[in-house]
Amino acid sequence: MLTSAMKIRLLLFLTAFSVAPGAIAQTPTPTPTASVISQPALGNGLSIDEQLKLRAAQQKAADDPAVKAALQKRNQAIQNFRTALHNAMLKVDPAIGPIMSKVEISPSQTP
Repeated sequence: MLTSAMKIRLLLFLTAFSVAPGAIAQTPTPTPTASVISQPALGNGLSIDEQLKLRAAQQKAADDPAVKAALQKRNQAIQNFRTALHNAMLKVDPAIGPIMSKVEISPSQTP
């Protein structure tokens, strides 16, 4: 017979180890257009069919020249920001240069 304390321990044990195997794995890097439809929007009560329609439209829209140009412009803006931040951090404390190189903080990293 299980006591209430044993039941609680068993419940905690089962809960702790009931994580799906894929949940522990590293998540893949999102595609450039994956951020257009945010994950909360997809989990906002949409049916699988609705989610698939949105994803299909998003993938087709990614081929549009205007979307590609906007993505390139966004990536350049991110790189400009990273360069400015990197330079400002070094200006604030030049001694952090070696530390930044250890963690590979580089302004040229792609977004």
